[in-house]
Amino acid sequence: MGFIFRIIIYIFIIVFFSCRNTNGKNCNRLPNSITEENYSVYDDTLFYRNDTIVIAQFSNDKKAVILKWGSAGKELNTGNDTLPYSSFGFYKTYKARHYFIVEGGCGTGCKYFYFISLKSNREGLFLSPLAFDLNKEIIVYQGESMNELVTIQNIASGKRIRVKEEFDKTKRPLRLAIDTAIITQNKLILKWYSPLKKKIIKEINLESIL
Repeated sequence: MGFIFRIIIYIFIIVFFSCRNTNGKNCNRLPNSITEENYSVYDDTLFYRNDTIVIAQFSNDKKAVILKWGSAGKELNTGNDTLPYSSFGFYKTYKARHYFIVEGGCGTGCKYFYFISLKSNREGLFLSPLAFDLNKEIIVYQGESMNELVTIQNIASGKRIRVKEEFDKTKRPLRLAIDTAIITQNKLILKWYSPLKKKIIKEINLESIL
């Protein structure tokens, strides 16, 4: 029994160090044929179900990611947006309806949502998201824009409502000037701070983009 146990230990040590010596890569990251400049030949599978796959392709410095998605075994869609990535990984990744969603960070106080449609090559990157309703396919985001309080967008059709109101631009990030953003029925309830630090409330009808 002692001899068999020692053999098992030796095998474990050999496998462990062979994985660790592959330039520091994890054993479950296998090389593929992707050769884009500045991007690694290693990738991670974020989602795989019923032949639908989502792959994260990492930059060489591991600070950015491009997503590829589609049917396994066929040519995949490639995202146009480069997603910031840190050693802490994404905040969250999940599937909801026919979308795959990434929630991630892009620096101190900076957050983004990234949507891809698993039924097409459609994608969307939204900076400083405030609220979203997947049943209505509506997202509200600030976008770190000095000219617009918020943008309301239908992620399926691309239709937008740009809300231009004066707000407290001393906040960093700018989305902190917005106190509340709630999607309810066919309207958005928005509360924000004016340049004079006064709280303002407004209801915005969403029917034009539903």
